Amino acid sequence: MKEIQKFVCLLGLPRSGTTLAATILDAHPAVEMFYEPWNSYNSKLLMKRIEKFSCLLGLPRSGTTLARTILDAHPAFKMFYAHRRFLKKGPPPIYENPLVFKKQMKKKFRSRSKPDSSVVGFKETSLHQEALEWSKLTLMAMARHCECLLLIIVREPIHAYLSKVEGAKKYWNNAGAELTEEGYEEFIRQAINAYRFMDELSKIYRTMVFDYDALVLSPEYVFPRIMELMGLHYSDSQLYYFGKGFQSRKIMGDPGFVAKSQKGIGISKESITKRQEEAKEFKNCLKSSFWQEPAILALDEFVQRVHNEKVLSGREIRIEA
Repeated sequence: MKEIQKFVCLLGLPRSGTTLAATILDAHPAVEMFYEPWNSYNSKLLMKRIEKFSCLLGLPRSGTTLARTILDAHPAFKMFYAHRRFLKKGPPPIYENPLVFKKQMKKKFRSRSKPDSSVVGFKETSLHQEALEWSKLTLMAMARHCECLLLIIVREPIHAYLSKVEGAKKYWNNAGAELTEEGYEEFIRQAINAYRFMDELSKIYRTMVFDYDALVLSPEYVFPRIMELMGLHYSDSQLYYFGKGFQSRKIMGDPGFVAKSQKGIGISKESITKRQEEAKEFKNCLKSSFWQEPAILALDEFVQRVHNEKVLSGREIRIEA
């Protein structure tokens, strides 16, 4: 197994483009990314609506593993071992070095080997304080063995919130999810805390902050800069991540992205325009004085700065209440 030279942590709000960014990174032969290790330990949600639930039983050593493996090979099946170590909840372990991290993640996500990968990392969504703490501890452990890099993707929070509610209805079996001012206010409070946490991390590790819209509309501008930070050359082939080497099995976080990618469809400019129109309509319904608080205005200023410059490097996030 090749020596790991850099370890990458990619953070962003839920529905902010972390899956797309990680997949384009993972399309490079020297990069191996893993998707939401913390969330995968703390969620048993399937990425599609469940139509049937099956239980496979048998005596020990009676062939249940073989039968389960054959069933799981079908694209419409997702089988889990009913073993106590799979039923535990809580954070994943903090692995002692990048090679062990890679080995354990490959085992967990059953991903194909990338023997030439010299850069390893993970992406995680960041509203949960526990997920951020686990990410911080993992970076501290990996930093004893190689250089650690922090990537932060920024999307207009109201767009991320709208997408989150839409995803809850469409993919996560929550048909009653609704857009509310109270729900958005809670989302923003969590987002501010998350960005403050990321700000602290950016003071420790080399950091690059980039804009979601720029990622979708101008990836050929964003990704050469990210790859340069990693010490690697950018290839246009990374944008064709949905090709032969696409590993949908290990992707967590965005079932719609997986479905589109398997059909060779990327995120379109039209989807951004649609979300902008929805956001404008939703903003007209916001009445609370909360939206004029200094922390909210600081967040708006930060998001706009990232949007204008597309990519920021070597700068602190600077969310100030």
